[in-house]
Amino acid sequence: MISRRWLWPSVLVIVILIATLIYSFFEVKKSKLEKELLEYLVNEKHYEVSEISDIKAYLGKVPQMGVYVLFKDEPGVYYTYTDRGVGQWIQIGPSEADIRRGLKFNHLEEGRK
Repeated sequence: MISRRWLWPSVLVIVILIATLIYSFFEVKKSKLEKELLEYLVNEKHYEVSEISDIKAYLGKVPQMGVYVLFKDEPGVYYTYTDRGVGQWIQIGPSEADIRRGLKFNHLEEGRK
């Protein structure tokens, strides 16, 4: 049996360990999503890596995990993608409202124009 003197430090270590594992899981998942989206854009959408300025995954509500893409020729416009949790990438941003307002986007995928 653990003495009372070691109980709270032990609980604290366990809590820190669990928090670190959860954080690490999400960081690995985000990194994997960023890599997979880059592969999708290069292999299936035929972009050059040099055309992409930044790819950044995020944890959200809907979609649960999404990825922002910033293209070099369109600074300040973020395109949002999700893999729907099954590895099937779809573009979900810019929003339909922005598209209907007539804003011009260089990288809208077919079916969204």
